[in-house]
Amino acid sequence: MSQKHYMHLTYDNRLTIHSLLNENKSFREIGRIISKSASTISREIKNNRYTKKQYYSSDYRCKHYLNCVNRFNKCYDTCSLYELETCSRLIKAPWVCIGCTKYNICKKSKVIYDPKKAQLKYEKTLSSSRIGPHCSKEALNYLDEILSKYLKERKQPLSHIMAHTDIGVGSSTIYRYIDNGYLPNVKNIDLPRKVRYKKRHKQNNDNNGKTKKNNHQKIRFNRTYLDFLTFIKSHPKASIVEMDTVEGTRGGSCLLVILFRKSNFMIAFKRNLNDVHSVIDCFDFIKSKLKLTEFLNLFRVILTDRGFEFSKPDLIESIPGHRLRVNLFYCDPRQAQQKPKVEKNNDYIRYFIPKGTSMDNLSQKDVVNMMCNINSVKRPSLGNKSPFECLTNYQKRVLKKLGYNEVSPDKVILSSSVFNK
Repeated sequence: MSQKHYMHLTYDNRLTIHSLLNENKSFREIGRIISKSASTISREIKNNRYTKKQYYSSDYRCKHYLNCVNRFNKCYDTCSLYELETCSRLIKAPWVCIGCTKYNICKKSKVIYDPKKAQLKYEKTLSSSRIGPHCSKEALNYLDEILSKYLKERKQPLSHIMAHTDIGVGSSTIYRYIDNGYLPNVKNIDLPRKVRYKKRHKQNNDNNGKTKKNNHQKIRFNRTYLDFLTFIKSHPKASIVEMDTVEGTRGGSCLLVILFRKSNFMIAFKRNLNDVHSVIDCFDFIKSKLKLTEFLNLFRVILTDRGFEFSKPDLIESIPGHRLRVNLFYCDPRQAQQKPKVEKNNDYIRYFIPKGTSMDNLSQKDVVNMMCNINSVKRPSLGNKSPFECLTNYQKRVLKKLGYNEVSPDKVILSSSVFNK
């Protein structure tokens, strides 16, 4: 086995688990494929499964309903013989509804394992587990007592205190604990040398900078602009889209903008925050509206910048339950001209939303209405055609599923007044 059993599950592992569950593979078979134990697979699914409610569900159906003669509404509240019907798949392996032959006809709420949600939950847990002081409450109280005694009462320098007491932590840890408020009786003002100096900003050549640089290099491996040029040379018919973020006010709502290169057609999605999760949610929405073939035909190749919001390419590229995926590539740093069309066409959005204007009050319907007007503008660069007119009939049918309809030339509006319609 190439992988060690104690290593954490990766996102690719989780995608494989989901795919093999659909094929009704046992936990032992799945574990053998990804070099993990069956118990690891079982824990992963039990810890990350969730219930997806059906609109018309029969979650309270009694196990005796086929032979019951005392049928009446809400029998679960009054009938002494009532016993909840439980599916055997949910009380033992595989713990979820995925792979069940009755999945599409069963009226009960579904218990789902989603690899994307499992990965995000794992990353959140990994982050939160590193928050807070790395010592017991008793040790923290002892440290607070010692430092307040010698720093505040006797005005001793920290180096002197560390030399003659056994406090068990280094000076950088003490500074961090004080900055974060873990020591209630000690403040920065009690450190006379510290308050004389400005806080230094970390440079990219420290260990933290090296770690971030390594992470960025790992994310962009095989996804550079040079890789993009190589890929489209070998796949000349692939549909290429350029992706960007259009911001409103700092820290407020923003737009995810996607432009199709051949037609200059743009679609956009409102996001409440400019973060990774909102970008993933946009692509999940698109995938939920389109068939697999439609999604792959439109989004075969994605080119974007190196913004933090695009730093989870695997979650954008992958399609749960399928081995096919799209291909995301990154432009070089500070090279906006490598995705020139989306940069240029973003100017149309500023007719509606000037820079620095809040987008918080806009709905997704407003955004789609705005983009329909923009895509209906005839342009000299397109031979006096509009982006809508440059689409194929197939593309028009697919994009209509996302709410995009052509606006007649005499009714096109390029101002914020469309938001009142």
